Amino acid sequence: MTPPTKIKLSDFGLCKKVSHQETFSQSGLKGTMNWMAPEMIEIMNDPENQMEQLPHGTIGSDTFSAGCVFFYFLTRGKHPFGKSHHLLTNILEAKPVELEIFEQNLQKEDSGKLRICHIIKNMICIKEKRIALPDVIEHLTPLLIAHRQFKETERVIPGYDKVACLFNPTKPVLACSVKHEVIFFTAANGFIPFSNWKQSELKLQAENTNKITALQWNYIGSNRPRNQIALGFRNGVIKILEINSSLTKASCTATFPVDDPTRICSGMKILDIWSRGHPKEKLLGFGQQIAKNKVTDESEVDRRKLPQSFIFACGTADGDVLIWNPLENDEKLRTLTRQHSKPLVLVVFSPDGRFLASADTNNKIVVWSTETWDPVFITRSPSLYSLKFSWLFTTSSTDASGYKFAFYTYGIYGSTVKVIEYAITETNDVQQPSVG
Repeated sequence: MTPPTKIKLSDFGLCKKVSHQETFSQSGLKGTMNWMAPEMIEIMNDPENQMEQLPHGTIGSDTFSAGCVFFYFLTRGKHPFGKSHHLLTNILEAKPVELEIFEQNLQKEDSGKLRICHIIKNMICIKEKRIALPDVIEHLTPLLIAHRQFKETERVIPGYDKVACLFNPTKPVLACSVKHEVIFFTAANGFIPFSNWKQSELKLQAENTNKITALQWNYIGSNRPRNQIALGFRNGVIKILEINSSLTKASCTATFPVDDPTRICSGMKILDIWSRGHPKEKLLGFGQQIAKNKVTDESEVDRRKLPQSFIFACGTADGDVLIWNPLENDEKLRTLTRQHSKPLVLVVFSPDGRFLASADTNNKIVVWSTETWDPVFITRSPSLYSLKFSWLFTTSSTDASGYKFAFYTYGIYGSTVKVIEYAITETNDVQQPSVG
């Protein structure tokens, strides 16, 4: 009843295998009557029906029940067919009274909810007119995508000090270093809102109050099951640790000094360690204000389209973002203006290149769509001290994509890890881009 709300499916003891005709055998009618389709209630109410001779059930009955649950979630606790004393009668007579009241009270600007109501209405109508489950998914998907916006979430970490925070390149794990230790936030998958991520019991401790000045996940080994992280210390030592998959244990696999301890803090020197043992892999370093959007696997991309996928972005001292493609013949230069009025300190593409995040010295952060080069999210974060944005890109079997990027600030209440994530939001939660 209070946000953030989760829907969980449970109790699969009554599940049946479905035939190619989307039917299943029934040895008895089980379930909660208030959520049953009318054709199922009619069978239960008919005294002449013999349970051992029941007709085959259909997926359409589940579609009806799902529609009722969707409405219950949408209205935070109302059944579409009304209160309990009239509920079964309304189901049998196809009178979704609560849905009709809810729909009448919606304003024209609530177009998303109106369209969802229309889908639910088609899910809970009589079986001859009831929408099929694949059609439900087809109609819901664009609505969910349309209601996804960037929003900002923060987690306060005790201790007045700078924090380094980095997402694991392939897993929903965020590592945060504060002074003498590294803590981890994790979730079952990257689509889960960061506010619901749990802090792991695992902590990596520095020895003898030796401060941790940098950390980096093993990006070169990101396509392997190994889970490695490197820590840089103030005394000029780098340690490589291997973490088990359950994020409960870590063991040190290598320790070595670096020539220039001062460069550990920049995070650039620590990248070089992953090239050891991988001589064929080149690590390219760019200045802090330049971002590169590159194709990571050319085999999956039409090579004729490869030049269009190779884009550079550069922030200027005037607050402009310069966009260009060095592989195009004319090398057109695009300038994104009017959003930043101070020098830019960060410009970072999302891993798939769909978004670009930029930040200036006045702590203003802008997320740009690389399809239109328009801003899709703008915020101002007090005390922005991050030297980088760390992106997490998540995909699913339904081709949905999830985006998060993390950075840190700190103030009088301690250090704060902030995550800006692409998520489904209520209308009043959406932060609209504005100029200024």
